[in-house]
Parts: sequence; C-alpha cells; structure tokens
Amino acid sequence: MASNLVLVRAGRGSLHPAWIDRGKARDWDLRLIPYQDVAPPADGEYTVGDVIAGPKWSGIREALAVWGGWRDYEYVWMPDDDIFASHDTISRVFEVARRTNLDLFAPALHEASYYAHLITMRSRGFFGRWTGFVEIMVPGLQPLGAGAPGAHA
Repeated sequence: MASNLVLVRAGRGSLHPAWIDRGKARDWDLRLIPYQDVAPPADGEYTVGDVIAGPKWSGIREALAVWGGWRDYEYVWMPDDDIFASHDTISRVFEVARRTNLDLFAPALHEASYYAHLITMRSRGFFGRWTGFVEIMVPGLQPLGAGAPGAHA
C-alpha cells in the first residue's frame, strides 16, 4: 500500500489511464469508484470498485461508507475523471501537501482547463496560495483515520 490515495469517480471516458506511467515508482494508489461499467486494468495498476450509479459525491460517500481503507492513507485526492494530469504532477500534489502540512487542498488548474473561478487557475508567479476556497473538482484532504498522521483517538 502506498502512503497516498487517488480516489476517482470514473466512467468509460475517464482520463485516469493517462495518469500512470507504467513501471514507474509512485507513492499513491489509484482506486476507481465507477458510475458505469469500466474495464479493470490488465496489469493491476489500480483498483476498480463496484459500480455506483449517480453523481460524484453521493457515489463517493456510499463507497467510503462501506470501505474504510481510505482512512489508512496519509492523503486522499479526489479529482474528477476528466482532469488532465501526469504521474509526476499527481506525485507533486501529495509532496506539496505533505511539506506544507495541509489538511485540505486543491492543486491549481492548468491554463487550458475548464474553470469556474479564477482563483483556481495556476499562476506561475506563485508556489502556492492560501485561500478559503477549494475547487470541488480536485479536492484533497488528510483523513483523520486510524492510520493518518494527526489522527484523533
């Protein structure tokens, strides 16, 4: 088990296969919570859960209610399945969260991304920004479960 988890509600058109560089080390596991049938990976690079119909957050809530394994990760990132990201970018998201000791975070969006709020866009002049807003399409958090640093008894 890796120290971080990428948890994604995925459909047939999901971009998640492009997130993994086959054979390259990573400190994150990928787990799909599909909202429609998705073919399992041939190489075991990620896990596919049961299909749960419906919107992103109700499906995630339902899946996490029956699978407590997410609490054992240091960080959990929950991007939409249409987010373009590279293996290295995802690793960097977790590295920055760890180094800055974030409880809640969201990576900035690439200039070519769809966005609804300007504050969510990447600004090359900044390493990061403290804000009171986390975009719902790419949130990350530090679980307060049994295996997480800072967990409460």
